[in-house]
Amino acid sequence: SKYGTFNNSHFQLLKTCLPGPYTFIIPASKEVPKVWMQHKSHQKAWKRKEIGVRIPDDPICSGLLKMLDFPLLCSTVEPDQGIDPYEINDNYLNLLDFVIAHGPRGSYDGEFSSVV
Repeated sequence: SKYGTFNNSHFQLLKTCLPGPYTFIIPASKEVPKVWMQHKSHQKAWKRKEIGVRIPDDPICSGLLKMLDFPLLCSTVEPDQGIDPYEINDNYLNLLDFVIAHGPRGSYDGEFSSVV
């Protein structure tokens, strides 16, 4: 992968589980833009050494990613904060670049992403 480093057995595991409701934390490669790897809080700044990779089993997300020539940087909304895109837009209007409003999302069995 361009943005992460892993060995062949890790790659086989990813192929088995993705697309799906998993986020894999893997070592970041030097190709990851620096702005993605830095975090500044009020007290200190640090650099991350890992990235989370998620390829959801969702037709809208898959279609969007196929049209792009680069990955998306995104965050997760906690389930208790709602998964309806209209609620997310209302609650985070000034913090988001865009929201895709195509009805409530999430995995089809009601489970959310597991971090591995």
